[in-house]
Amino acid sequence: MKRVLVCGSRSKDHEALVEAELDRQLAASPAGLRVIHGGNSGVAAVAHAWVFGQRALGRGVQPMEFPLTHEESRAPRKFRARNVRMLKQGRPQLVLAFPGDEESEHLVAIARIQSITVVEVAAGALVL
Repeated sequence: MKRVLVCGSRSKDHEALVEAELDRQLAASPAGLRVIHGGNSGVAAVAHAWVFGQRALGRGVQPMEFPLTHEESRAPRKFRARNVRMLKQGRPQLVLAFPGDEESEHLVAIARIQSITVVEVAAGALVL
């Protein structure tokens, strides 16, 4: 099962883009997908809903959600600790980075340092 981490903005402006890219990843992964996300709104919520829609259709997809821990939620840059935890515990093979914010940029930077493949998905374009 391929492990894919999704990150991006907390708005649902890119819902169709997220769903289309996850559809593409699933089609290219016969063993199925494990979709890793931070459990917040926006891109993470769209990905989470997509997973359960696919599961209802009997497709091989599983969610792996990383909500903020109590300790992380009290930290000044709370998302940084969660990003590290998602990469360490989730062990993604691929990061799908949708248009986002500082949190997403941080996650992408760490993933690249760890030599994890990052695909930046922009509206109307795909950047490797």
